[in-house]
Amino acid sequence: MKTIIAFITALLGTLGASAQTKTTDTIISQELTEIVVKAPKVIRKSDMDVYHPSKSAVENSKNGMQLLRNLMIPTLT
Repeated sequence: MKTIIAFITALLGTLGASAQTKTTDTIISQELTEIVVKAPKVIRKSDMDVYHPSKSAVENSKNGMQLLRNLMIPTLT
């Protein structure tokens, strides 16, 4: 009886090891050489902050309210 249990345990261990084969990743990775982060220019004065929107923010806005949303200024309400 012990030999049968040992045989089944060894057989299952062998099957489990062969079932866990490593699959290769099919997604091709690409390394970025440079990342550019653009933000609106801010001039800090004693009583206010003056924001100059980027050209792309102006081009992607239909009106002034959308331009303000595109600037994503966290303290702007």
